[in-house]
Amino acid sequence: MGKIIRSQRKGKVGSVYRTPKSKRIAPPRYRNLDFAERQGYIKGVVRSVLHDPGRGAPLLKVDFRDPYRYKHRTEYFLAAEGTYSGQYIFCGRKATVSVGNVLPVNQVTEGTTICNI
Repeated sequence: MGKIIRSQRKGKVGSVYRTPKSKRIAPPRYRNLDFAERQGYIKGVVRSVLHDPGRGAPLLKVDFRDPYRYKHRTEYFLAAEGTYSGQYIFCGRKATVSVGNVLPVNQVTEGTTICNI
């Protein structure tokens, strides 16, 4: 007689346990590609480095000034190693290659260490 293995005991669906999603801060994503990013760059300030439960990497809360309206936009990025609160982050095609900046892959020189493609 064979032994019933664990995955067979769980069945097709698996267990009843689900990860609690209510404690998450926000989904990390980059800014929408607008005119400022396509033609040049836009500057943002890292307001805080946050711990997101259930995620291995910390989140950055980055504050951008809206180029079209009188308001601020808050975005959440995955933190690269070496970023800190109060740091200026530049997003766009003409941003310089440095820690925390966001730019297209074709603008990065060959051999540069990158994070979060």
